[in-house]
Amino acid sequence: MRTAMAVALAISLLCVPTEAQDKPESMKITLRSYGDSSQTALEAFAAKLGYGVILPSEGDDVGGSIEDACWFSIKDASVEQASAVLSRAFGLRVTVHHDRKKVSAHSYMTTTRRVTRGYDVSLLCARYVDYVNRFNGAKPAKGFVERPASSHLLDHMLGVMEATGLRGDSGSAVGQRLLFTLEEGEHAQVKELLNLLMNEKGGASVACVAQRQTLEALGKVTWDEEVTERPVASLLAALFAKAGRDFVITYGMARELGEAHVTRAEAKGQNGAALLADLTEAHQFGLGAVAGVALLGDMTTASWGSYRVFELKPLLERLAQDYVNQRTKPRDGGFEGDISNMGGLAVITSALQEQGEGRELTCTLKSFGTRLVALGSAQTLDELAAILKEMGFEEPKED
Repeated sequence: MRTAMAVALAISLLCVPTEAQDKPESMKITLRSYGDSSQTALEAFAAKLGYGVILPSEGDDVGGSIEDACWFSIKDASVEQASAVLSRAFGLRVTVHHDRKKVSAHSYMTTTRRVTRGYDVSLLCARYVDYVNRFNGAKPAKGFVERPASSHLLDHMLGVMEATGLRGDSGSAVGQRLLFTLEEGEHAQVKELLNLLMNEKGGASVACVAQRQTLEALGKVTWDEEVTERPVASLLAALFAKAGRDFVITYGMARELGEAHVTRAEAKGQNGAALLADLTEAHQFGLGAVAGVALLGDMTTASWGSYRVFELKPLLERLAQDYVNQRTKPRDGGFEGDISNMGGLAVITSALQEQGEGRELTCTLKSFGTRLVALGSAQTLDELAAILKEMGFEEPKED
């Protein structure tokens, strides 16, 4: 059975031409690999662009492989999306060199061009000053060293970047600007975070939105057929095809999910999201997203890049009044404080952390002023939002 299945897993690499043949940068790429080698997929991608291929030299494939099997499917993806998906599938950095008309695959250990960019954060600095003046009345500890708002913001940014797997070792705060020396793709992630922090209502990252869309799409299809000794990777490919969703299995999980087989009895009425949940639990992998495409990888890093920024100022204002209402005259067992000396936003984040741990939610919380950045899977973020609502948080109204 396994031999027959292996034969049935022949690759199907589809390259759909567009009208923009003279502009490879604007092409739409349709490409899939169901267990073929990374090299075959890379060459098909390059052929679509009309480019040549630069394969990794010996020792330049640390962390990945150009020979191992890869699993992914993308339709009408941009060149940048395709590069990102192939990079995760190969475990190598796939780069399109339009000036040289080449596509290369190299180890992530290879030095790449990094550029320094400055970001105006005066709006966030002003909001932080307002927060400290209104809600954070804790007295400075002994030996306290004063730091401006931009310095606190830099610490916050570096913490979030580390939690999302983004290199954050080259940041500086100068006046009301933050400077980072990063690759272009990393700068795009910094911009996304800053934009969400500046947005009046906060919001969810692209990766979080993509996760949620994937689960919604899978929830709309049924998978009740019997499965006998089918590779997990093959079953996942069929499931995502049925739901009409692009996907990629990371290099680190491809071999395991390609070699592991699954047998399932017929399950009437089971939807695709439930099937995926069963598979992730049984085979210990997680759902994430890269460049808007569903990503299936190890449970620790699959959700990197998935987060939501909550604006908690309205909730803080309501809680401030709650504490005012509890003031008493100076008495034993009384209360003369306010939201400031209770810890400001820490009142909310501490309770959220405690309740999240009680529900065994895997998440990371990072706060700056009245903004809370919660990092975790889309499902986890929805559960955190539900806990916040129990404290009095109200979802921002749609425009």
